[in-house]
Parts: sequence; structure tokens; C-alpha cells
Amino acid sequence: MNRKKSWKFGLALLALTGMLVPAPLLHAAGEMPVSPILGNDVALAADGVLRGQLVSAQGRGLAGECVTVSHGGREVVSTVTGPEGFFEVRGLRGGVLSIAAGEATAVCRAWTAAAAPPNATDQVLLVAGQSQTLGQGGLRALLTNPWVIAGIVAAAIAIPVGIHNYNKHHDDPASP
Repeated sequence: MNRKKSWKFGLALLALTGMLVPAPLLHAAGEMPVSPILGNDVALAADGVLRGQLVSAQGRGLAGECVTVSHGGREVVSTVTGPEGFFEVRGLRGGVLSIAAGEATAVCRAWTAAAAPPNATDQVLLVAGQSQTLGQGGLRALLTNPWVIAGIVAAAIAIPVGIHNYNKHHDDPASP
């Protein structure tokens, strides 16, 4: 009976520890840095033109940087930022776009001018050096988390040991 109480206490302590671990320790290694954009929705100009600006953390435009626009994981178009960090790409259609420039990355929904919601902005702002964690890491991000791996290993050890110990003490037949 003593072992049963100690197992319950150990599991409760493990659960409490999991709740008290600071959230930054639970972030997966190698997360893609994502910079904030001026809203999640961006209205494309006529002929599918997307405009934006790449700035440093201090707000200065970064000229001569490569900007890549991807749709569905495939690169659609790329360009180089001009003076003051402004860029413009043509020939885009509406949909979810990933815009990358160096360490800055933004994910946004692009809309044609006619279909854009009222809160859609007319350009994207990429800020170099800022990181934002999105809650869309999926199963891969979960399984590469060291805390999750440690929990799986602990459970893989503790459960068979607990079952063995339980059966060891309860296999005796009842006497008539």
C-alpha cells in the first residue's frame, strides 16, 4: 500500500512540475523567426502587386536585401529591396503567402482589392531581428521538444515498472 501512495505522489509531483515549467523552456529548438506584419490580411494592388518594407529593429529601411514570396511552400517570386527598404512584387494571386527577407519572415493572407476585408492593409512590414512564435508547430515541434521527450521516456519506464509491481503483489490467489 505504501508503494501505491508513493506512485500517486510521484505522478502528482510530475504533473505539477509540468505545469510550473516556464513556457519559454517549452519552445522547440530551431523555430523559424517570424516578424510581425501590419495585420494578418493584406490587400493586393491592381494586377496582383504586393508592396512592403523591410526595416531594422530600430526602424531604418534595409536596402539591397533579397525578399522571397512563397505560396504553398514553393517560391513564387523574389525581388531586392530598394532605397529605404521598400519592395514590390507583381503577379500574385490571393491566398496564404510567406514573405521572407533574411531573418524576417511574415505569413499573411493576400486578397485581391475587390475581395479584401475592411481590416486588410495595403503593405507588409518586415522587421529584421524580431522573433515571434506561432502556435502552429504541429506534431514535429511537439516531438522535438526535450520536455516532451523526457516525459515519454519517463512514462515508458514508469508504467511497466508500476504494472509489474502491482501484479507482483496481487497475483496471489484468494484463499477459500
